[in-house]
Amino acid sequence: MQIQKADLAERRRYLRLLGVAIVLGIALILLYRYLLAWAVHDPALGFDRLGVVAASLMLFALPTVLFAKSMWTVGHAAAQAKRFPPPGKAVVRDTQVLTGAPAVRRARLMQWLSVAVGVLSLALPIALWAFISILGKTT
Repeated sequence: MQIQKADLAERRRYLRLLGVAIVLGIALILLYRYLLAWAVHDPALGFDRLGVVAASLMLFALPTVLFAKSMWTVGHAAAQAKRFPPPGKAVVRDTQVLTGAPAVRRARLMQWLSVAVGVLSLALPIALWAFISILGKTT
């Protein structure tokens, strides 16, 4: 059993990225609360403004789509190399290296999960925008 050792520089990089993501997430939540209050402030323009709010939800989907793309890339590299984690990919903790069929199975699972995460992260804001559009036409 082969173990790939953790890369401390990569761990620090991921922790910095996590900190930035938390700050941006808080900013997006505050922006969303502001937009929602703005949208319902004037009932006459409510549905038009709610459409803007629904479209702004795509900002929330963007980090998740980028995460899904990253998962796909790692899964693809691992499937090609028949090794998980793929060669040259730093890990943030000591990780058992899989080779052969188990590595390809894990890589394909990672790719399927990336597709599911990407589709679902885009489906919610699109469905909400469509729902608000339909409601706006019926009133």
